[in-house]
Amino acid sequence: LKDTSLEVVLPVHAPQNDFNTPDQKARQYPRPNFCWEAYKMHLAMIGPSSACKKQFVDFLPKIAHSFRGPASKLAPGREAVPYHFLDSDLHRVVLWDLPEMSWKSSAEDYIKELGLLYIDCVFMLFSEKYLLTDVYCKLCVAMALHGIPFFVLCTQSQEGIDESQLRRLQSSFQKQSVQVRMFDPSKPHETLEQLINDFFKEVTWNRGKGANTERINAASKAVLGQTVRIQNLEKKAELNGRCGVCIGYEKEQQRYVIRLISSGVEMDVALKEPNLSVLKPKLLGSMVQLKGLQSKPELNGRYAFVDEFLRENERYRVFVPDVPGTGLALALKSENLEKVSAVHAKPVAPPSPSASSQPKAKASTPKAKFSPAARPEPAAVASSGRQLHRKQDAEDNLMSRISAAEALEVPKAEVPKVRKLQFSLAGLLSLRVWAVVGNPDEAEEVIDHLMDCGKTVFTVSSKGDGAHFSSTAELNSDPNLPKTEVLAFVDGDSGAVLAAIDDAVRIGIHGILLLEDVNFGEDVMTECRRAGIV
Repeated sequence: LKDTSLEVVLPVHAPQNDFNTPDQKARQYPRPNFCWEAYKMHLAMIGPSSACKKQFVDFLPKIAHSFRGPASKLAPGREAVPYHFLDSDLHRVVLWDLPEMSWKSSAEDYIKELGLLYIDCVFMLFSEKYLLTDVYCKLCVAMALHGIPFFVLCTQSQEGIDESQLRRLQSSFQKQSVQVRMFDPSKPHETLEQLINDFFKEVTWNRGKGANTERINAASKAVLGQTVRIQNLEKKAELNGRCGVCIGYEKEQQRYVIRLISSGVEMDVALKEPNLSVLKPKLLGSMVQLKGLQSKPELNGRYAFVDEFLRENERYRVFVPDVPGTGLALALKSENLEKVSAVHAKPVAPPSPSASSQPKAKASTPKAKFSPAARPEPAAVASSGRQLHRKQDAEDNLMSRISAAEALEVPKAEVPKVRKLQFSLAGLLSLRVWAVVGNPDEAEEVIDHLMDCGKTVFTVSSKGDGAHFSSTAELNSDPNLPKTEVLAFVDGDSGAVLAAIDDAVRIGIHGILLLEDVNFGEDVMTECRRAGIV
């Protein structure tokens, strides 16, 4: 990541590396808007279970400081959520939480919609409760045919899973030539050490095979991989002023090859040296202090890390940490940034993990770089991990140093803790297991629609009219049934909603949905918000 220009050396499965029909394939598989930034290494999580993705995301802070960025809209109800790393080494990596695959979609349409040909590696996540359906198995085959690296992980949703059940899962996938790795959140190091080794091997091979070494070696080191601005063109004057990246030099034509991205389609143009000027953003990779912001004056004086120079609007993207696990990604002009040489504050000590959430193995810093060629023994890994942790704390722990410096300069008043809403409306709609409360006959249209969307639907009615449960208190009591995630009320019985709030909190319901054309009363909304579960 330090020495490689990711735009110059694309993955081998990217459309631009198919030299038989380069223009045609790039237009057939354009970059989606969420991964237009070719200077990033894009990774992706996909799968049928949001709970499994959450377990995976919860592990990220043990690798490096990470935070969730603003989501990119793909289609109504579908979005890509990025997770950035505020780390001097890993900031060029972004992990995307991509929407699940609909049973109506073909594998090829899904690959095209989500731009998987531009993803360096895909992590497909499921659990013993949310098994991979036939559509995901077909997706595995399609990704293998395209040469997209992927890993299939089965996460354990609860402790004490039957070992024989896990073995049956593995053997069923091995029959389809798919290797499944078991991910136990209570013992993550058992899976993550080997996964990191294999991930490094796959990405290194893909990036190495995707390089046009002859064109790269012919280019001047002062220009290769640099941001350039096109100028003084006569035949294609519309390109003047556009910014791109130099990806090589053609000796025969004696021209530099410049790559542009237009509406998601990458286009290469060959230019003479007088037709380009090299831009070298001075603040890239620096620590800065924000100043002169008009729209968000409360951020003035905050420290940030300059992640990248955005060519499309010629601004810097900066990461502004809040607390570990949260932060902001902003696009700012250079006049709003003041470079600072250092942040003089001791790193924040990481919180001591609880026994239930942290494994006993000393694996809290899998940031240790395991060599694919010579895999270290577990004891050596633990020892090197501790040494790296001490070195990181002493030298360059960006998020901790920024947080510590701001704590010294601007003491923050304590804010009373309020239980936040767990999910947005879009987040609730993406969950899979629903309970519809009300008369099943009157709610038939809603239930049919949910089932058409691939949801598992239970019915709850106190009138004993063929419903699965007579009250919300009975939900999630049968260990053989999937756990209900969402309650939906379709009639105006305010008392039923109020009575269900305590049950919802007790059994871990993620949210309550009230049909908008039914009047439940403001008291119901107030009580739901107070419980933080509407």
